[in-house]
Amino acid sequence: MKKNKLVVFGIHRPNRAPNERYRWFQYERQVHKHFDVMYYYLINERFDKILFHSKNILLKFFVLILTFIKRTKQIVFLNKTDVILIYRELHWFHCPFWMWILKFKAKKIIFDFDDAIFLPSGKGIVNTLKQPYSKTIHFIKNSDGVIVGNEYLRQFALKYNSKVVLVPTTVDTNYFIPKEIKNKENKITIGWMGSHSTIPHLLSIVSVLKKIQQKYSHVELKFIATKTFISELNLFIEDWEKEQEVDILNSFDIGIMPLPDDDWSKGKCGLKMLTYLSCAVPCVASNVGVNAEIIEKTKGGFVVNSESDWIEKLSILIENEELRKQLGKQGREGVEKYYSVKVWQDIFVQILLN
Repeated sequence: MKKNKLVVFGIHRPNRAPNERYRWFQYERQVHKHFDVMYYYLINERFDKILFHSKNILLKFFVLILTFIKRTKQIVFLNKTDVILIYRELHWFHCPFWMWILKFKAKKIIFDFDDAIFLPSGKGIVNTLKQPYSKTIHFIKNSDGVIVGNEYLRQFALKYNSKVVLVPTTVDTNYFIPKEIKNKENKITIGWMGSHSTIPHLLSIVSVLKKIQQKYSHVELKFIATKTFISELNLFIEDWEKEQEVDILNSFDIGIMPLPDDDWSKGKCGLKMLTYLSCAVPCVASNVGVNAEIIEKTKGGFVVNSESDWIEKLSILIENEELRKQLGKQGREGVEKYYSVKVWQDIFVQILLN
């Protein structure tokens, strides 16, 4: 049987960005059963280092221009296809002309986003170049269907397109599995795994973590993202490595997910919590956005509203091993039922097909 053709537009090379990893590549094998797939991305490893690590502004701008030209060529010379899937944006710069071209290239365009990408950043010049609000609305209006990661994003998208489907961010429960970690020497580990951009969220509860350290001498803290020293806690955040992520998650006894109570956080889809819970690690999270919904469905931990809440819930879990095991088990079962690739992969494929 002849397969349909699917073109996927991402920004980063395969498995570089969490949104593309968890909202596309997890489903890729299932999608390939129904589609011949072409994946077009913009930045290679060299450009990645320049854009996100270099301090040379001129060099960054040069890379942005090169990638703009690259994307234009990809779109202009694209052969006709059945479905186009766009993740978050086509480029950092906004070029409305691209969507007009793509409408002639495909029978259907689907736009997927899992963050409040329509909100402005803190930098005026970046907002001028990216035009996040008008650009996101442009994609929503000119797509035949929209996929979003939570209800907050769905309500925003529905203002501009009636064909909006909520597909939560999911995890592969055959990859994120519970493991027995030995030789912990009676230590209890409070863990956090994030990225460079979310380190400020962790730092927002440093005072809580200091008090926990003072209260419990057998508690250790383990944080994974980008190598950074936290002087208040006298420890380093260690570098994230994909090859070790599952083992590190399983070394946690308690996972934490602090978030500020703002509009950007309302657009988050709870990925940290889902990776903790899939590994049967109970978690404590800020009562912001989708976090409460995940905890309600999985019964895998607590949501908190204040510093005293953080200290109370962390203390309860530190002092009660059986409760940690119970919540971890419930969390794992809840993720398998509501937030697993296994549950959502056929739904995702049907959205592309229908």
